[in-house]
Amino acid sequence: MPRDRGRIALIACESGKALMKRLHEAFGELCRQRTSLFISNDYHLIPTRETHFANQEVKTEILENIRGDDVYILQCMDDPCSERSVNDNFMALITAIDAAFQSDAESITAVIPQFPYARQERRKGREGITARLVARFLETAGASRVITLDVHAQAIAGFFFHAKFENLHASRVIIEDFTRNFPTDNLIVVAPDVGSAERARFYSKNIAAHPVDLAILDKVRDYGRKSTVASMRLVGDVKGKNVFMGDDMIATGGTLIAACRELKERG
Repeated sequence: MPRDRGRIALIACESGKALMKRLHEAFGELCRQRTSLFISNDYHLIPTRETHFANQEVKTEILENIRGDDVYILQCMDDPCSERSVNDNFMALITAIDAAFQSDAESITAVIPQFPYARQERRKGREGITARLVARFLETAGASRVITLDVHAQAIAGFFFHAKFENLHASRVIIEDFTRNFPTDNLIVVAPDVGSAERARFYSKNIAAHPVDLAILDKVRDYGRKSTVASMRLVGDVKGKNVFMGDDMIATGGTLIAACRELKERG
């Protein structure tokens, strides 16, 4: 039988506070709509103090009692509104998880829309598998569940031995918004690389009332360069078509811009 769940405690790391504000408002509306499932004191936004020291170390303090609570900790790894790096934000998340663990939370769920180091999920040459280390960090700190969005590689789920790993998808929301604002006739879906072909195939089958054509950009990469894409080869015909192209991860946008230029040159 499922256990009675504790109070829901929502915690935001410093770089996750803007998103948490929006989620908290949306969650409150959901609670009001489903009065049979929630009551007003079932969830709380818990204040924290995140301190960054001069030597770049970070400490997180939880400022209210969360003993026995089901804790959800939100962190955005990429924060363009601050000078904090991905590494800074990841360690802030780790200290927040550990603080919740030391405070006797019943369960701890780390909500990280961008999974850090997701592109380092396999070994190339004498590299490490850093995504696996991230999973170990999260579990060792005390996370019992990790929720992320459109993770770069499904293999990352296999790096977790104790925590549950949930990879949510934004595709349905994207399709609804796209079809509401753009025509889907004369459309072709392009996968920006071979690794995203499965995702592109899903879009090609579901973005319109009938399946649309699919093309794939095959990238030749040079990992010795800062911009790793050395050349592109298109498999498919985009001439005269309107292109829908989605990627799971954008750092500078340079790769997508190069892909758009390549597609323009192909008509």
